[in-house]
Formats: sequence, C-alpha cells, structure tokens
Amino acid sequence: MKIAAIGDIHGNHYALEACLEQIEKLHIRTIAFLGDYITDCPCPEKTIALLRQAQERYQTYFVRGNREDYMLSHHDDPHDGWTYGSRYGSLLYTYEHLTEEDLSWFRSMPESMQVQIDGAESFEICHGSMKTNRYLLLPGSSEWETTPESMKTDLLLCAHSHQSFIHEIHGKWIVNGGSVGVNVQDRTDADFAVIEYSENRWIPQLIRVPYDTDSAIKEFYESGFIDKANVWARAVMGILKTGRHYAMECLQTVNRMKAEMNTDHDEEFLWESVARSLGI
Repeated sequence: MKIAAIGDIHGNHYALEACLEQIEKLHIRTIAFLGDYITDCPCPEKTIALLRQAQERYQTYFVRGNREDYMLSHHDDPHDGWTYGSRYGSLLYTYEHLTEEDLSWFRSMPESMQVQIDGAESFEICHGSMKTNRYLLLPGSSEWETTPESMKTDLLLCAHSHQSFIHEIHGKWIVNGGSVGVNVQDRTDADFAVIEYSENRWIPQLIRVPYDTDSAIKEFYESGFIDKANVWARAVMGILKTGRHYAMECLQTVNRMKAEMNTDHDEEFLWESVARSLGI
C-alpha cells in the first residue's frame, strides 16, 4: 500500500497536474492533501478543479492550511484592509476567484486528523503542526523534541515549511514532502512524499517531479495576476525560475524598513525598492 502526501500547492496547477500524473504512474490510490492549496499563483479555480477531480478518483484526506484560513477570515471580515498591491494583492485576487462552495469546503476541513486505512497502521496529518496550521515544524524548532510525545501514531505527515525532510525521532517518523507549487530549496521541480506500508511499518520516500515552469510563469501575465499583486507576483515568478525564496526576502525587508521608518502606509515604493535590489 502506498500513499502520496501533497502539500503547499499555492495555486500552481501546472505543478499539481504533474504530481498527479506521477501518482498515477506509481499506481497510488490514496492521497493525503496537507493544505495551502491556493494563493501566490494565478487561476486558483484550476487548482481547485484538479483537487475536486482527485477527490472523485482517489481515496483522499484533506486538512486546512493557513492560506485557506486567510480566505475564510477575509470572508468573515471583508473590511480587513486587503487591497490590490504587493502585500495583499495575491490574497485578494485569489479570494475573488473563489466561490461560496470553495469556501465552505475549506471550512469543512480540519487543521489536523488521524487517518486509519484498512490493512495499515494509522497515521496523522497536518499542515503546520498538530497544534496549529501556522507552526513551522522543523528540526531544532521549539516543538520538535516534544512532537513525538504528543503523537498518537508512529507517523506524522506535515507541510508548511516548504522544506522536504524525513526524520526519525524517538522511534517515530516525521515527514515533510516539501512544496508542490512553490519550491524554495534552490530547485524548480515539484516535491511530494510517498509513504509505503510494508512488513508492518511505514517506509517514506521523497519524490521530485519536473513540470512546465515556463507555462506557469506565462500565466502570471496572461491572467492579469501580475497587475494585481505587483512585486509579490514577480517574487513568486522568481521562485519558480530559481528556487530562491524572493517572496520571503521581500516581505521581511519591507517589514524591517517600515519599522525603521515608523510608517504603516504608502509602502508600495518600499516593495519596488526591494525588488530592484533583488533584480526581480
């Protein structure tokens, strides 16, 4: 028995489609989807359509990521300050391409869950950690050593950090398949994990899949997404081209500059300044 673990798609339907094709080639019939299905890339409706198709074709399990929470929070409070531009444009664009049915689906997803499949030991899935979908569960983090103690099973599948790893700690496995849609590990392929149940134990494996990054980047222009998200869109395109985390570099630098200037408004010129310094 093999299970695929897919997380951090971030609206990159080209990468998702390539991963689903690989899953079919590997004869996998069960997929755990680990959150952050949308935002950062254009045409979220295409990603959601692929997820719905997968739901019909495979045995699937879905948990909610922090990006889905952003959409739900904006739906509940549309006066939260989102406008088109480098900070919130990607989020607002994504929200305006979602339906009420999409939002209801997101709301129905738990943040974490324990999965039991006939013929195998149960395992746990989450986006960030079993406590919150916004926690970066990484080796050396504050929850890393205590997570195995709180696990009810011997296997935890997580996402959120965009860092792929397989770690055995205190006799239990913590597996992050990396990011399908926005790989920030100096690589441009799509990452996910496969977990095989054999001889009464789970055996994890990391999978890398190339996809059509040129078409993914072209869609930023054709969809009008780049006009709505400005520097953030350019930063994500930089990630797709190189695997360098331009978006986080931009965000952290702009936040630092805002703190130094003691200003909370008219920040678009700061984003442009940082973009020029990074060459994006």
